[in-house]
Amino acid sequence: RDSSCDASICIAVVHHISSVERRKRLIAEIARVLRRGGRALITAWAMEQEKPAKTIEKWEKIEGNDFFVPWHLPSHRTKRQHEQDPRSVSKKTTDDSFQVYKRYYHLFQEGELEALVNSVPGARTVNSFFDKSNWCVIFEATA
Repeated sequence: RDSSCDASICIAVVHHISSVERRKRLIAEIARVLRRGGRALITAWAMEQEKPAKTIEKWEKIEGNDFFVPWHLPSHRTKRQHEQDPRSVSKKTTDDSFQVYKRYYHLFQEGELEALVNSVPGARTVNSFFDKSNWCVIFEATA
C-alpha cells in the first residue's frame, strides 16, 4: 500500500541489482510505501573495501564497478536447484561438498548511492556514511 510505513530497511540488496534504472525502481518502491517524512536505511557494498587483498582483488571483474563474487553453498542445499538447471552451478569444489555460484555485485563509490537516491522523485538523502566496507544512506520520503 502507498504511504503505509514509517520506516524501511534495505540492507545488502541494492548492490545485487544490475542496472541504474532497476536500482532507481527499487528506491522508488521503498519511497512509495513510506509515509511523507518516513525514513529508510539503504546499505550497499563499497568499492573502497577495507581489505582489498581478501575481497576485490580475488573477485572476477565484469566491467567498471561490477563483479562476480563466488558464493559457496553446501551441496545438500543446492541439489534441487542443480537438478532444475545444471548450468546454474559455475563449479564444484574438489570434494563435491560445496557448489560455487557467481553472485553479481555492483560496488558503490563514495557519493554514488547518495546521488542515486537523490535522483529518485519523492526521496531525499538525510544522511550518508561509510561503515565497514559499506556505503549507507538514510533517506526521507518527500511525497
